[in-house]
Amino acid sequence: MMKIQLALDRLDTDEAIAIASAASDFVDWIEAFDNAAYEMKMCFEAGANVATVMGAAPIATIELCKRVADECGAHVVIDLLNVGSAISKARDPGVAARYFREVIAEHANEEMVER
Repeated sequence: MMKIQLALDRLDTDEAIAIASAASDFVDWIEAFDNAAYEMKMCFEAGANVATVMGAAPIATIELCKRVADECGAHVVIDLLNVGSAISKARDPGVAARYFREVIAEHANEEMVER
């Protein structure tokens, strides 16, 4: 089954909540990359149980997303689009142990696949 991700970057709170609410029946999770704590908290307060953080984000951002998800009883998908060597790091047992509840998603965008 196809999973749909919604990115709400650079919107004010009211606008993001309105869009997330309108799309809630059609999306599976919401992505966060910048302003991560705000975006993650907004996702989970709106009823999401999974949200995505881009693997290219700083490790501090990924850690913050995981902490917010844990506080909300939710989960994080770590999207490894265009991260390269992070894929092998994600498979490292030490790293995997830190994120054992989370999904680590290898991801290629359309432009990468069409080459």
